[in-house]
Formats: sequence, C-alpha cells, structure tokens
Amino acid sequence: MITGGWQQALEQESSLRTLQDRWFKQLVSAQPLTGGLTNQCWKVSTQCGNDYVWRPHSKSTEYFSLHRSDEYQVLQSLQNASFSPKVELLIPEGLLIEWVDGQCLNRITGCTINSVMKALSDLHQYSATSLLNAKNLKIFDYKQCINAYWLGLTGLQQSSIQKKRFDYFYTHASELYQKTLSVTPQCLCHFDLGDYNIIQTSPHHLVVIDWEYAAFSSPIIDLATTILAGQFDVKQGVHLYAQYYNIEERQWFEIVQQWIPYLRFMAMLWHQISFTLHSRQSDQDAIKLLNSQLELDGY
Repeated sequence: MITGGWQQALEQESSLRTLQDRWFKQLVSAQPLTGGLTNQCWKVSTQCGNDYVWRPHSKSTEYFSLHRSDEYQVLQSLQNASFSPKVELLIPEGLLIEWVDGQCLNRITGCTINSVMKALSDLHQYSATSLLNAKNLKIFDYKQCINAYWLGLTGLQQSSIQKKRFDYFYTHASELYQKTLSVTPQCLCHFDLGDYNIIQTSPHHLVVIDWEYAAFSSPIIDLATTILAGQFDVKQGVHLYAQYYNIEERQWFEIVQQWIPYLRFMAMLWHQISFTLHSRQSDQDAIKLLNSQLELDGY
C-alpha cells in the first residue's frame, strides 16, 4: 500500500516520480535524509521491503560541478570492495544505491579519529588493479576545482583579499602537487571522508558512503582533507593514519601541513557557494572560521 508520506515526498521531490517510472521495482515510501550538505537525498523503500538511497541531480550538484555519472563510475569500480555500498541504478535525474544498515560514526561515543583513519587507509590501500573500471574515473585537479568555485561566487564574494589568495594558491598548486606525487603514487581518494560519512555495520566493519567527490589523487591530499574536515590535530592525524598504512611519517606530515591552507581556501569557496544557494548559518560560521585560520596561516 502506498503511504501518505510517499505522496508528500513526490510533491517535494519531482525526481522521485521519474525514478518510479524508470525502475521496475514498486516504491511505497520515501524519507528525506538529514546531514547532507550538497543536496537533499532520500531513503526510499520498495514494496518487497528493500531500502535504497536516492541521490538526485540538483541545482547544488551543478554549482559544485558534481555528476552522478562520476559517482556511479566510482561505486561500480568498488563493487568487489567491502567498504562501499552497491550501486543499483543511474538515470539522468539521479543515482540509486543500496541502503547501508548501521550507525553513523558521528553518533557513536568515542568512535572518532581512529576509526576515520582506519577507513581512510583501507581505501588508500585498495589496489588500483582491483578497481573494475579505473580508466573511467576522474582525476582530482585542485586548480580546476578552485577556478570553478571562484567563477561561481558573486561579485561581492570576490573581494581583493580573496582574489589575492586565489592567485597565490592557483599559481603554486602545480608545484606542490608534483612534490606530493614524488612521495607516493595516486590512488582512489574520497575527499569527504569524515565520521559523518562512515557507517559502522558491526563492531569491526565500516562502510564509507557519499562518494560524489571521489577521484584519483595522492592519498596525502585526501589525508589532509580528512584532517581538515574533522578539525583534527595534524600531527595526531598523520600518526594514527601511519598505524594502518606504512608511510614515512615525518615526510607525510610536512606535506600535509603544506596542503592545509590550500584546502582551507578550497573549503571556504565551497561554503561561500553553499551559502548563496541555501543561506545556512552553518556555512557562514565555516567561512568565518576558515578566514581566520587562513589569516593565522599568513594568507
């Protein structure tokens, strides 16, 4: 029986109706998921009792140059991995993946940085030869990313201070990236791996979700991104990561430190665009914090 909640969901999210029309399974309910910053996702249930996550294409994904087809390719390449959800369906309106039962790490007391670093190292050590379609995966390009974000800002947001920062990071990014690649080869990276994107399905098993930013890059940059997202101490983060991945700790620490201001600037641009789209106080708070941190970094 189709519930009243399903009808309300159809009124809120028109792409759900398209999903129903193009999928062979009968949908009976949909619940909006909380916590997603990029766009609204939905938990949908079928008549046969199975649950999935509907990740629609939206105005937000367009602004951040995100494509559900890229996310689909990543999940397809990881179909043999135990730490990622299975993909169900891709249509122009969005992506449907399996629902992962468990508890999000950010809701488990005491389950933070150690578990995050374990999940990150497991991903980075997943062999590129095990990826099913590695040639189809995008490559992270810092310069291209901040340029796209910069062009998405309003005129008021493109202040002289921000322009000076943009010019510096854009000019020096290639040199730092080449230095980073000389330390370790590229691998599949998540680029949003915080405790909010990790599900504990059992005491010893973690599943990573929300792969929309994933791309090939240096694991050093992904480690720096994770440390920044969690507001972790850099030295502690690198040290704990090294417990799971055999790295030259001092060398990685130094390069992660160098990447932090670059990634802070990228995150600040992201939050500026997000604030323009959604007018959230959380974005304003993040912009203020990142600005002050960049000032302390000397930028």
